[in-house]
Amino acid sequence: MAEAVHRAIIKRGLQSTEVSPRVDSLKSVTSIGSFFDFVSAIAKTTYFTSKEPGILERRRRIEGSLDPTLIEKAVQNQDFGKTDPASPDYDNLLAATSFEKQIEREVIRNVVQRENNLGLSEAERIVLLGHCDLGDQFDEMYRKWRKEVVGNQLLTELKNNPRAKGQILARCNLKGMPDGYLYSILKGSIDDVVLTPYAEAFPEEMSAIVVTVTQMSQELRKIDDAESSNLADYYEAFGTAITSQNPKDHDRLWKLVDKKWMKVSGRMQPIHPMESYVDPNGLLVEPDLALTFRDDRAEAAATNDLTEVTKRNMIGHLSDKYGDKTSLKTSIGPMTSSIAGVFSSQGAGRRLDFRPAGQNIPNRTAIRIHDGVKIFLDMETMHQRWKIQRNLLVGIFGEEFVKNQFDNEPNLIPFATGIHVAGHEVAHNAFVQEGTRDLIGADNYAQIEEQKSDMTILTAAPSWLNPDEQKTFLKAIFAGEVRSLALKNDESRRPYYNSAVFIINQMLETGIVFHDDAGWHYDDSESKLEVFFNKARTIMSNEFVPVYEERSPKKAATYIKKNYEPSDALVQFEQSLIK
Repeated sequence: MAEAVHRAIIKRGLQSTEVSPRVDSLKSVTSIGSFFDFVSAIAKTTYFTSKEPGILERRRRIEGSLDPTLIEKAVQNQDFGKTDPASPDYDNLLAATSFEKQIEREVIRNVVQRENNLGLSEAERIVLLGHCDLGDQFDEMYRKWRKEVVGNQLLTELKNNPRAKGQILARCNLKGMPDGYLYSILKGSIDDVVLTPYAEAFPEEMSAIVVTVTQMSQELRKIDDAESSNLADYYEAFGTAITSQNPKDHDRLWKLVDKKWMKVSGRMQPIHPMESYVDPNGLLVEPDLALTFRDDRAEAAATNDLTEVTKRNMIGHLSDKYGDKTSLKTSIGPMTSSIAGVFSSQGAGRRLDFRPAGQNIPNRTAIRIHDGVKIFLDMETMHQRWKIQRNLLVGIFGEEFVKNQFDNEPNLIPFATGIHVAGHEVAHNAFVQEGTRDLIGADNYAQIEEQKSDMTILTAAPSWLNPDEQKTFLKAIFAGEVRSLALKNDESRRPYYNSAVFIINQMLETGIVFHDDAGWHYDDSESKLEVFFNKARTIMSNEFVPVYEERSPKKAATYIKKNYEPSDALVQFEQSLIK
């Protein structure tokens, strides 16, 4: 009932004389990437400027006494700043971003249900409209899920109790298995953990989700082509898995979802819950949802070309340097067969506060090795993040420095996307064998896996980039790592923080970043770059690769202890960052 009321309010807002012509103009748009961008712009403008009484009242209830600047940053760029992730204010910011997304979905319904020039197939039309409903439902489930997970003391205690964690995995038929992913809320005490499947914990949202997924599957079955059949198979498996109330069945059911998903081809790609970052144990899968379309614009095409070069050259570099390693031999296939490209997306759930710039999925190692992976790059996320990164850099180095050293780099975002993020995502498949996560230890694996991907592309790219390109490449990485430092207090970003600590520690040690009486400076002269990259390659070969090759928990723990502790200089840098 509430959903119907909210949609009616939004519809009235979109029918205003200020907004309606802009919505009507979308029927002439032919690019799906441009369409999503225009929809987003209309929704953001409507959120902040609409005079519709229902929209104004809903904003008042959501925003309360929150600082308008916080609201602006969250809605415009998904920038939640330093807001405590476990606080009511954070949830209110989520509610604001969700409301803006609901406006987007209503605009999409308005256009897709009528005449348009997007060239959608019937299957694409069914799925796009279905995901508008699923998006509203996942947003509600995610906000409720966070209240059960973020700040959960039991999860914190579990992180340091392998015995209790093992008992939980055993109850889910996951004991001794390489990938332990849970689709349940954990409550109770460390000695008496209660598992509540998502289907049971969120009955209202789950009831709505299953209705939507069933309707989509039925409509897709009426279309006689391979695309529709594969999508119907996928959504039927998805509906069965997400509504299952038996934790012992979840691993089998979600593996089937991943397998069915890998058979979905074409420009439209759905994304279901696969990631586990919010839970400090890396166990609880986040309510995450997206519908993506391969971006058809010039910037995306150029980035796709750069991505292919990155993928090919990185695999070549790794083969030359580590071709004798068993862990790399098993990785070449998944890396080579990975399908990478720029996609425009409509997201929900976890994407309210974390829109990934790149994803390498599915996560189960066996699926990756035998069925392959898909890699999604998102240019809109990269442009959003650059705004955040730039503000942070200005706070450290000053406006004039950033203007001269970063704004004049036309390849900064292309390199950040097509080399760093693309290489990072392909590298997730490097040095991985079946059982790697379990043998290294799930906790160790969660701490080092993101840095492994950064380390791999960081040490590989200089082998094909000239000195000037290396400077641009490192600036792109540095800007991203500064953002990760700023998110230090968000435990879900801890793996990214670890990578930032390693990289910026090394930049400080080699003098690329340094401090004097005049403040902070950045010196990427060729001599310093050479020292920096050579040292990174040495650490990669002598310390990092052996962790994955030997799958040694002891070596992993040693590496973590040695490399993820901020140096005194980095602590000083962090203090400047948070002023």
